[in-house]
Amino acid sequence: MQNVYKYYLFLFLISSLFANSYGQGAIINEMSNGASGTQEFIELLVIGSAGDPTANVDLSGWVLDDNNGAFELSGTGVGIASGHLRIAAGCLTNVPPGALIVLYNAPDVSFTADLTDNNNDCVYFLPDDSPCLEDCTAGPSSSNATYPIACTYGTANWSVITMRNAGDAVQFRNPSFEFFHGYSYGDVTVPTAPNFPASLGGGSAFAIAGSGGGNEFIYNDGDFTTGANFTRQTVANETPGQPNNSNNLYAINQIRSGAFDYANLNAAGNSGTASTLIDCSTLLPLRLAHFEVKKTAMNVVDLNWEVKLQNEPNFWFEIEQSPDGIKFEPLTSLVGLEGQTHYNLTSQKTWLTTYYRLKIHLNNGDFFYSPVRVITSSSLAENSLVIYPNPVKEQLLIEVSPLIKTPSQLLVYNVFGQVVLEQKITTENRVLQLDVSMLEKGSYLILLKNKEQSLVRKFVK
Repeated sequence: MQNVYKYYLFLFLISSLFANSYGQGAIINEMSNGASGTQEFIELLVIGSAGDPTANVDLSGWVLDDNNGAFELSGTGVGIASGHLRIAAGCLTNVPPGALIVLYNAPDVSFTADLTDNNNDCVYFLPDDSPCLEDCTAGPSSSNATYPIACTYGTANWSVITMRNAGDAVQFRNPSFEFFHGYSYGDVTVPTAPNFPASLGGGSAFAIAGSGGGNEFIYNDGDFTTGANFTRQTVANETPGQPNNSNNLYAINQIRSGAFDYANLNAAGNSGTASTLIDCSTLLPLRLAHFEVKKTAMNVVDLNWEVKLQNEPNFWFEIEQSPDGIKFEPLTSLVGLEGQTHYNLTSQKTWLTTYYRLKIHLNNGDFFYSPVRVITSSSLAENSLVIYPNPVKEQLLIEVSPLIKTPSQLLVYNVFGQVVLEQKITTENRVLQLDVSMLEKGSYLILLKNKEQSLVRKFVK
């Protein structure tokens, strides 16, 4: 049995490693079927990476497609519009994270084309007849929905990705035709959906309930690989080239400022509301280049971060800590100095597992959060709370080490920070079976805490 524990612990650690690396590209921010199957458009939101969240992104050669066959059946699909669109060479080669790119059917949508962001507002409009889009009519098709595809590209026509009202899929693939982001809707219920790349944490793509006719689908905020963070609504609420709502505005601001946590898509700082969009022509005068936390001695933690100054703003840092990565409290504050880009703080670690983040304040009252970093006392934490299997379908087995004091409380949080399950841990029930069959598919956090200790684990259902 001990070997079984080690095996599942190994899987957990490996999945955590994959979850810490995120690649650049673009996600589907808004997709509209238009009224009665016309006036369709797809809006992409450009994202950075954990390694360099503000580095510009090259989208030349990336592929936009419908192709429900990749989501629904093995190699075939119903109602697939033959072919796909591709971003032409030399176009969108240097796009900043947080930019919005609207691709649309020119004959029946009256947008003003902007292929190069002439007004520097981080919004691009690409009609299907522009030189920046090209199409392939050879595939995928209803008889062969597989990738990659060898073909000759020509002048683009929206008909190669026309969306089916009853159900279809929208997806964005890299130049090697590898799936990057997308989802299905309506009667395409993803029994064989493609997986997100390891750079996005892996896991299967999702389906959104409801047909597309007269409707659209939008990303709100938080983890963009989870269907719970997307909404279906009527086309009367379309916002092409603009944030979808106050939550989406917040997520775009976090991406543009470099504060979106790509290493933990479920991080609390990735979700919120905002009322003012950070315009690309007037970006925050300060950006976070990196933030790292290291344990240098017993209970001693060294925090280091670097900022990029667009000019010389007045700013200050509020350093926050948390035992669970959900509820943060102030630790201390530092005033930013003119011309200084590197900062350091040494602190005593408060909990067995301690989460840290920066709240960065500007003189005009604006602020943004850094990604969250965590320090764990490995000698105790690695074997103190073991959960398996992970991913889980119905029953999650939990083993609590005798090193954990009792009584303790075990709480299960969803991606919204809500407690969905709880269990009391006593000396007599250190090995327990938790019924998770009623939980929705997605990612969850387990918090085990008492007056002196706290541990956090992540599992996927």
